[in-house]
Amino acid sequence: MGVRCCAIEKDADVLAVETYAKWLYSHNLPTFSDNDDFPQHTTYCRIHVFGEKLMHDNFRNAVLGAYMELCSLKDDWPLVEALKIIWEGTTAGSPAHQLMVDVFCWRGETHWVEGDDYIQAPTDFMCGCLRALMGTRDVPKGKKPWNKDMSQYHRTGEGKKEQEAAGTGRARS
Repeated sequence: MGVRCCAIEKDADVLAVETYAKWLYSHNLPTFSDNDDFPQHTTYCRIHVFGEKLMHDNFRNAVLGAYMELCSLKDDWPLVEALKIIWEGTTAGSPAHQLMVDVFCWRGETHWVEGDDYIQAPTDFMCGCLRALMGTRDVPKGKKPWNKDMSQYHRTGEGKKEQEAAGTGRARS
């Protein structure tokens, strides 16, 4: 087995470098506690991204495994900040991308996507979630909503107000 060598960037995440060095010798990851600067979710994600830069599969696998173990144990799941770290710090097709999609599809609840936080989620992540949800759900049976009551899709005279709010002042054709 040959020795791999890589340069560590000057501005590398110090905690990630320390964690990696300790893991190299012990093959154990430390447990991280939440604090104001580095919540556990973002810490694990930052460390995984560092492993991605090093292209060290065993380390990446260990970090994701420890992260999911923690999430399951605490029943506490990633928020958009952690998701963005993974999405921006790993390549398209990364197993970490699929993990985030799976977590959101299998553990997600509607309150996770209320408010403005998830407007910031990467578009390809949202598309991945939509594909996964549509691929795993049963097609609803019964009368389709548009067959029940088409009037729910009709405009109700609010068009003029919409035009005024948009500043157009003219009717759409």
